[in-house]
This record gives sequence, structure tokens and C-alpha cells, in this order.
Amino acid sequence: MYKIGYLPLSTATEKEYATGLEQVFEDVKTLEQSRMNFEEISQLDAIVIQDDENHFVEDVCELLVYLRNNARTLIWIVSEQLPKINRKIYSKLGIDGFACKESEPDELASLLLNGLKRMNAKPKSKKQESGVALDSNNLNIVVNGQAIWLTKSEFLLTELLYKNMNNVVTYEEIRQHLWAESVGNQQYRITNLVFLLRQKMRVSPIDVMTVRSKGYMLTI
Repeated sequence: MYKIGYLPLSTATEKEYATGLEQVFEDVKTLEQSRMNFEEISQLDAIVIQDDENHFVEDVCELLVYLRNNARTLIWIVSEQLPKINRKIYSKLGIDGFACKESEPDELASLLLNGLKRMNAKPKSKKQESGVALDSNNLNIVVNGQAIWLTKSEFLLTELLYKNMNNVVTYEEIRQHLWAESVGNQQYRITNLVFLLRQKMRVSPIDVMTVRSKGYMLTI
């Protein structure tokens, strides 16, 4: 449940926006300018500040600076007519949105709800989006539902490259990962292993790129 604050900065301000917010959100608290507690406001998910007369620019700016430095609260300004200079100032201080007299209260509430949903949505993992999964039990890599079976050495190499996707893995890092106890130059074994791996990956979007004199990089 979202916590919403409504701050009218004029005693003459119509409270219709508060009513619109209450129709969408269960927890709406009307705040008083004379009793503003910045720390308390920072605990809100969003705050709507209504300043129809634009007489409280300094107070609004002070609140914006505090919230942007100490909270993730969404901030919207409502005003009958917001001067261009005020819009520029508020935008630079990190305001999330404006609403003017043409905006209906329920419209503002819907925009606020959409912003809160986006802000709290969990981003998808890039590895999930790629449609690739490693199966260590069966020594295979599943690409878009298609399993590619690997030897143990091929799987260990794929696993290392996958964990460092889009980054170069050096020859020495590969040697340490696959044959830590071996001594001497193992580059010929690595080259041969990559060749075999590429043959199996030809049917997939996975590419094992050679980074000259350094190592390999996996891309999808």
C-alpha cells in the first residue's frame, strides 16, 4: 500500500486534488505547511504539493533538495498557473511531474500510480532475457529451450565465460579455472577447447570472440 502526502500551500486552495487521490490510494495524508516535518515526508512514497499562488517557491525548493538527497519520494507540483521560471527551477531540482488547472484530480492520481508502479517494478535479469541457462548437473547449456550438450571441460569454460559475459577472460584466468594444477603453457589446449565449443554453439546466438593477445569474450 502506497503512502501519499498532500501539501496545500494556501488556505484558499481547493482540496479537490486530495479527494482525487483518496479515490485511488488508501493512505493519503494531508500535511500542514506550518508543521512540515522533512524526515516524516521522506517516508512517503509520493507527495503532491499544491501552490496555486506560487508564493512558496523557496519552501518548495528547500523540500525538493532535502527529498532528492534523502529519499526516493515521487514529487508532483500542482498549480493553477506555473510560471516558466518556476518550472525550470523545479525541474533542475528533480521534480517528477507538474499538473495545471486543466488536469483533472483523477488524472493526476492515475499518473502518480503509474509512476509508483514503474519505480517499484523489479527489473528483469539480462541473463533471463537472453533465454540462456546453464545446467551443471547435466553439463549442458539451454539456449531458447534447446539443450547443447558439453564435455566437463567445455562446460567449465562456458560457465566462466558466461559469468563474465561481454568482458574479456584472459588465457591465464581460463587456465587457472580449468587446469589449476597444470604447469607450463596451456594455450594450445585452450585454443582447441574453444574450437570445439564454437562448433557446438553454431546453432545458437552465442559467440565466443577472440580478443587478440588477451583471451576470449562471450557475447549473445
